[in-house]
Amino acid sequence: MRSRAEPVRGPVLRQAESPRWDARGDRLLWVDMGAGDLYIGHFSAGEIAVERKVHVGESVGFAAPLQNYGDGWICARERGIVHVSEAGHVRVLQEEIADAGTQFNDGACDLSGTLWAGTQSHSRVPDAALFTVESDLAVRKRLEQVTVSNGLGFTPDGTRMYYIDTLPRRALEVFDVENGELINRRTLARVEGGNPDGLAVDNENGVWVAVWDAGEVRHFDAQGSLTRVVDVAATRPTAVCLAGNTLVISTARLGLERPTPLDGGFFAIDVDVPGTPAQPWRADPQQLALLRSTDAG
Repeated sequence: MRSRAEPVRGPVLRQAESPRWDARGDRLLWVDMGAGDLYIGHFSAGEIAVERKVHVGESVGFAAPLQNYGDGWICARERGIVHVSEAGHVRVLQEEIADAGTQFNDGACDLSGTLWAGTQSHSRVPDAALFTVESDLAVRKRLEQVTVSNGLGFTPDGTRMYYIDTLPRRALEVFDVENGELINRRTLARVEGGNPDGLAVDNENGVWVAVWDAGEVRHFDAQGSLTRVVDVAATRPTAVCLAGNTLVISTARLGLERPTPLDGGFFAIDVDVPGTPAQPWRADPQQLALLRSTDAG
């Protein structure tokens, strides 16, 4: 099945990435990666309205909400992790997690509230990694020899993790998750004709994958069969999220010699199977009290 996404009125950015549906207040999160900006906005009736823009660093990969409304977001920026408060204050939580020559790219939280954050290699060699950040900010390296850690997402029951290391694998992979550990890594589907980028998991364990340089988003079922292709009138789709039954697609104009007015914008299309909002990072009570004091101070 093939269909076409419709352009969304709203921001056009150099590298829009990592849209997330934040159920606390029904808001949409996204970043302009190379600009280092986090955006918080609202999506409805084919339009994205920006509520707030926060500069968090030289680059930013993605953001995840905290559990309660008003407690802000955790962001993977450059080589570390920061907290962004509702008022837009930025507080460093962990610096230099990632190795020199790499920077954070994509990630998500699992059902336990642990943050999974992957890095990409500047030189495009396998010296990047995938990390977790626990509720007390303890960091653990989960995967090594990664080149460009991109899309990552969990099935609704938390028993599988879908993962993309864009180069050189160009594939959608899957792990089983057992007691918080990744086991049984395998290729679910090859992605040809472009570079697989961000992903979103639906409520039937299907996966939507943005394909950079293909102008497409592809849907694979839980067995890895290609079931639907969505055409996007922008060359470089970067990532996707499910806002209920609406698939929201971000794109980039980065590196294009002759970008069109739609490159770097957003697109949307209604789909049959909904997804769940972004899982929150669950800070422990001590960390949460400290983060809440950011605005109070």
